[in-house]
Amino acid sequence: KMSDQENVEDVQEEIEEEEDDEQLSDKDILRVVKHFLLSSPPGEFEDVLADVRDLVRNDELLNTGARDIFHSYNVEQLIPVDVTDDEGKNLYKTILCKYGEIDEKTYLDPRSNKILTVDHTKASVLKIVDNDEDEDEEIKTKRVALQKECDKYLEAQ
Repeated sequence: KMSDQENVEDVQEEIEEEEDDEQLSDKDILRVVKHFLLSSPPGEFEDVLADVRDLVRNDELLNTGARDIFHSYNVEQLIPVDVTDDEGKNLYKTILCKYGEIDEKTYLDPRSNKILTVDHTKASVLKIVDNDEDEDEEIKTKRVALQKECDKYLEAQ
């Protein structure tokens, strides 16, 4: 059985041989990269990304062209991010999902009713600001009760 390193080397050799015949456009490269990354098994994203970096050998292209891939992966895989206080102490985690998404970089944290600005490439919160919209009291009461029950369940695990 071939090791992962041998597989990567074989693919690199094939790519180098094909480069003489036909050069892929940046758009085509990013399309293949997106397929590899979004198809990576749960928990293996970083390993697949490292292999893709070895194959592509163009960090500038990956850094500029892959931002939407990170966003898609984080939202589809429900990646948790740490929510911290002003001193940087972790308070809890919140999940990045389409239901809390305001736009590509900002999310509503249902627990605190604050707006989080997220860096998808690092899966981290960059900024937390107050939500200007008032929360409906009936919804807030139900949300707080549900959060309390979820916290009790998680503590018991």
